[in-house]
Amino acid sequence: MAILDIDIVKAVMNVMDEYGDGIRYDYDRFEEALNDEATSLMDECYLVVLGMKAGIFDVMIFDQNIDIKGYVEYLIKQFQLSEKEAVFMVAVFVRLLNEIGYYFTVANMDELAQQSYEHGDTGHLAMVAKCYYDGFGVAQDYEEAFKIYSYLYSLGYHDCAYYLGQMYEHGWGIEKNVEKAILYYESNDDDKTCLRLGMMYLFGSKDKKDFDKALAYLQKSHEAEAYFYSGYILEYYRDYSGAFKAFYQGARMFDSHCLYKTATYLKTGLGVDKDENLAQKYFEYGYYLFDGDCTYELALLQLEHGLLEKEKNVGIHYLNQAVDMHCQVACITLAQFYRFGQYVDADIQKVEYYLKKAHEIESENQRILKEYGHEDL
Repeated sequence: MAILDIDIVKAVMNVMDEYGDGIRYDYDRFEEALNDEATSLMDECYLVVLGMKAGIFDVMIFDQNIDIKGYVEYLIKQFQLSEKEAVFMVAVFVRLLNEIGYYFTVANMDELAQQSYEHGDTGHLAMVAKCYYDGFGVAQDYEEAFKIYSYLYSLGYHDCAYYLGQMYEHGWGIEKNVEKAILYYESNDDDKTCLRLGMMYLFGSKDKKDFDKALAYLQKSHEAEAYFYSGYILEYYRDYSGAFKAFYQGARMFDSHCLYKTATYLKTGLGVDKDENLAQKYFEYGYYLFDGDCTYELALLQLEHGLLEKEKNVGIHYLNQAVDMHCQVACITLAQFYRFGQYVDADIQKVEYYLKKAHEIESENQRILKEYGHEDL
């Protein structure tokens, strides 16, 4: 199957804008409207409609912690989809949820909390606390989340140590206290607390940085982000085989950053046997997940190996999509193409446009790094 096109997201958004969100429940009408909107994306339309009919999109709306791997495995088993098709469907729905920003209200959240207190139902209380913490179904309220999590922790329900640590670390609903945050993280040895401790040692102030301690904590976590940063440290230590193994673990959880690193290692043969076909597969999955770097690499592969004019046009199409994903190098590459008339007609105005875009992306990246205290990265 050819590479599926993420432009289907724009098509779905256009259909919902024109006919209203409710059209997705009128499956025949939705399918007809979507096919009319995206006449060149029939495979993509089929998968989106199938996912809507199967209720996958509606389930994901109410899922606080979307496990992409879990959804992919379910779709493969229940609907005999290929892994590629399943990844694409889930990735498109995740993107739609981010774009649309569904919000609903649980009117009796306070009542649910009170009943949970009275019946000693810690499971329900933890669910209520998470809703307040995330602002899921209720206005975000860190103070209320802190109160409930503190109560649960006092009962020995230490699975909430991560959330208490987060609130102390960032001053959410309580006065900021990094020392207390660390104590909470250290009190419960789970995936999230180990990830957070690893991150603190990795990105802490210069006198607190300790890559060895960071790696030790990160390797105890099974979070996709932990695999990425474990690989980051192992790469710094020049243990490329170990780095690849870490990135690969995260890639199998469909983390876009790990997909990019895994594909790059496979493309170059760094730390693993070179396999360009497998590299393309992981770049493709990253593209489905709207990762700009993966999309850029996919564009280069199309331009480098494409023999037909149509394939070169597809490569330029991917480059423009990478620009939309705020990929700076894609902007610079397109500026160069338009400067020298390579793959496209020379156009000085487009050179200036893409160089300006590259500068804007660089400024935004620096702002984000500064905001999170990572200027030295």
